[in-house]
Amino acid sequence: MYTLEKRPRSSEPKDFKKFKHRDKINKILVRNNEVWSCSVDKTICQWDIETQDCLKVFSGHRKAVTCFTFVDNMMFSGSFDRTARAWDIDSGLCIGVYNRNDNWVSSIAASEQYVICGGYDCVVNVYDLKSCKKIQVFEGHVKRIESIVIDESGRVFTSSADQTIRVWDVDTGECMHVFHSRDHCFDVVICDNHLYCRNYEQVQCWDLDTYKQLPPFLNTKAFDIKQDEESEQCLMVGFSPEERAFTIYNINHENGERKIMSTIEATIFNATSVSINHDYFYYAAGRHIQSVFIDTPTQENQLSTQETTPTYVLHQQLFNYFVDVLLIPSNIIADNIDLLQKSNTLTQELSLDDQINILQNQLNKNNSICVTPLGEDRRVDFNIHLDPITPNQGSSTTTTNIYTRDEMSLDFETRTELFYERLRSHLEPQHVRQPTVILVRREELVFDALKHFSVLRDESDLHKPMYIFFQGERGLDMGGVTREFYQLLSEQILDSNNALFVRTGTQYTYHPNPASQVNESHLQYFLFIGKLVGKAIFDLQMMDTHFSRVIFKLIVGKSITYRDLEHVDPALFLSMERILSSRNVEQMGLSFAADLNDFGSNNEIELIPDGTNVMVNDDNKVEFVQRYSQWKLVESVKKQLERLLQGVFQVIPRPYFCIFDEQELELLLCGSPEINVEEWKSCTEYEGGFDASMKCIENFWCMVSNMDQVHRSKLLQFVTGTTCVPLEGFEGLHPHFTICRVRSPPEFLPIAHTCLNRLDIPDYPDFQTLEQRFLQAIDHGLLGFDRI
Repeated sequence: MYTLEKRPRSSEPKDFKKFKHRDKINKILVRNNEVWSCSVDKTICQWDIETQDCLKVFSGHRKAVTCFTFVDNMMFSGSFDRTARAWDIDSGLCIGVYNRNDNWVSSIAASEQYVICGGYDCVVNVYDLKSCKKIQVFEGHVKRIESIVIDESGRVFTSSADQTIRVWDVDTGECMHVFHSRDHCFDVVICDNHLYCRNYEQVQCWDLDTYKQLPPFLNTKAFDIKQDEESEQCLMVGFSPEERAFTIYNINHENGERKIMSTIEATIFNATSVSINHDYFYYAAGRHIQSVFIDTPTQENQLSTQETTPTYVLHQQLFNYFVDVLLIPSNIIADNIDLLQKSNTLTQELSLDDQINILQNQLNKNNSICVTPLGEDRRVDFNIHLDPITPNQGSSTTTTNIYTRDEMSLDFETRTELFYERLRSHLEPQHVRQPTVILVRREELVFDALKHFSVLRDESDLHKPMYIFFQGERGLDMGGVTREFYQLLSEQILDSNNALFVRTGTQYTYHPNPASQVNESHLQYFLFIGKLVGKAIFDLQMMDTHFSRVIFKLIVGKSITYRDLEHVDPALFLSMERILSSRNVEQMGLSFAADLNDFGSNNEIELIPDGTNVMVNDDNKVEFVQRYSQWKLVESVKKQLERLLQGVFQVIPRPYFCIFDEQELELLLCGSPEINVEEWKSCTEYEGGFDASMKCIENFWCMVSNMDQVHRSKLLQFVTGTTCVPLEGFEGLHPHFTICRVRSPPEFLPIAHTCLNRLDIPDYPDFQTLEQRFLQAIDHGLLGFDRI
């Protein structure tokens, strides 16, 4: 039975005049010759399509309504009040409330059995439509959910701010596929077995039969697409804020043609939503809804395919190289390809290498973007310092000059032996001490362990042997119980329910949660976790805690740079790269401020004094990237990091760690996984002209097969940012591991894009050259196209 909820209507239809809400409209949809809309004014309205009169108002949400959908004679809506509601369309009554959401609801879909909603808590909640009970949770996204769609076969598609669209089996909760974008993913539409997804400035498209990505629709924000049942072609309407116009496309999915039918100028600056209905389309701008007649060109004035097909689509390989490999904004590449085409400088008869050289010269000539020539350093690094505790705090031992310069240059295995030798000689007590006995309950493991570790305050206590006993169990700790203790704690301290850590962009590593204060004892827990990590390293125990690279860098005493964003927030890192490489940054409308979402409450953080009033431009963009990176990586979680590092250094003073880099420290704590080379190879994709049969690729896998497990782990860490292999194996690595060919001489080293799990390499001529370049890169931490 539905959960009945009768509440008085707070608004009457007469209060809404001619397609006009009281506040900003979030979404519109045309259905059965009626226009529907939801708004920040907390209502959903039903409008007569002919008279534009308001027929019915659905009110009951306590905050802005963000989304709605239909199943038969029912309407379902989601709101910032953290609820989804079911409505009977005839009576206007709310007949069901789905309220087990942990944050704002921003997207909703429904079928005859399920109501599916997602939002700012980064998960997708599945409810039974009739009982309103939550029956399933889809976990995988790491940022808020923007859109949910159910296709005809019952597959669920979810788009997210984490730059992915995921496909789910609603019955099993299994993620069946992940589509990767280069930007924030907003609205999703499925038409003729093709997936369309809006980014900030374009609409991307995939073929759902082959999962192949097709050329995007550029300079498009709000859009809608419908299939013509007679011609079986698709009609798309997209709004461009830059041109202040609607573009109407005719799309033939069978032959891949797309023609621009017409362009209609608009008087608005922005459209938040578009919906097509027969010969008209409707759009929302601010509080108003407007309709536009679709002017289809006649046969006499129909333009040819060559003239109406966007130019960049005709040069797809060239476009993909600059956008996907060099990560240059797509609109800039499309505009410059169009200029070269019009001047007859760029022709399809030219080789791809010649086209690349022509376009690169054009980009540098017209000053539209900074394209750095090969051989020059493309990196812009700055130091971010965190000094959480005073030197030697927690240790009475003098630890200066622990290692000589020659010792610092030894191989990893030898340095590990040296590390433990110095620890034992300097810190371990010379006489036998009574061991520490820890009794814990499995159901209260974290709490009990925290209580025991809180009384271990000086190094003499922290360095004692430790024996673990689980209450009610007879097992003696001969090593196995302690290993289980660390393994169980590794899982539980990272559990999202504790709100201490959040998964980073690759979702296999963890960084402190800026909103961890929801747990009142969060700083005490971070101190405990630091002690636990230090004790595990001291006692040669493994923990499956793949922290972010930032944490490991801080432990070994290395400075943080903006490039570390790539491991914590890949989407933000690519945005910062775009800012640094673009000209006329002031057009982006950025200020020296950052937004912090604290469990539904948005707080604006000023990066400099009066930062909200200081706009970012070409002169100060480097400072903006530096300050934003510092806030995101360190300042927003400074208290948490301070306590975590304090705990680690109470067990092992900081100077002992300087013999390692951050990657080696992760190997020391988390161990080296067994890597199946054949599985890795079978799950690898190739771009830029490479394929599995090329000699360079064959040499690469020969090199990997010849490596020992430590070097394989280092290579995996070099490319993905962590030694951790997903539970599903390499098939579960998202994005999939990719090797991309770049046009650079063999003197250059490989470059890794950890946010994309992608390895960029030149076409090395022989095995010896390839092996030498890779060993230099992964052994010495060299990144980028650096010369030998």
